[in-house]
Amino acid sequence: MTFRIPIKRIHTLLALLAAASLLAGCAATSAERSPRELLRLAVSGLSVPESYRFALIETDPSGAGAARQEEWKGEVRRHDGLRLLTSGAGAAVQIDGSDRYGEDSYNPSALLEGLLDGAASVRLDEARSGGGEAVLLIEPDASFASGLWSKRLRAQAEQSSAARPLQAADMRCELVVDRHRLVPVELTERSRLVFSDGGKRVEEERSLRFRFETEP
Repeated sequence: MTFRIPIKRIHTLLALLAAASLLAGCAATSAERSPRELLRLAVSGLSVPESYRFALIETDPSGAGAARQEEWKGEVRRHDGLRLLTSGAGAAVQIDGSDRYGEDSYNPSALLEGLLDGAASVRLDEARSGGGEAVLLIEPDASFASGLWSKRLRAQAEQSSAARPLQAADMRCELVVDRHRLVPVELTERSRLVFSDGGKRVEEERSLRFRFETEP
């Protein structure tokens, strides 16, 4: 007995097979990208929209030495840099900013561009990567971290006295990337700063965590 498959059904099956092959190819391409290439594509992807918003949690020592945590919300516009930054209470604390990473601690685009140029190593955390996301572990060059924090502290007027100079800075970053859209999802920066205070060595730990709000 001979069975005949309608031509229309054959075309449907071929279309489904082609779509499945295309999806598999895209997945393979995404999986084959190197960590540094994923970082580069994420930085490029963030520059595509005219603007995007982000939430930021900042943790640093208070005057008493205890950890202080503050929450912020901001907006970055392509041609104007950081244009809006508000505290968790909704009060505007900054309305304009610079694209240069050293002068603006809260501009994630500028920070990512600096990391792309100053990263000593970029690795994939395979244990935490899966599905549609990749977790990148970024270790900036030591000179990059020291230079960045020196500029940040000068801009924040936190290093106005010679009695507390910055001696060293160590930085580690984690970037979660959407593998399909190739845009950042979350960026966490952890830094350890070493100061000289009255002849004593003082260490402080600070962190910034950005959560990106980009339109699909």
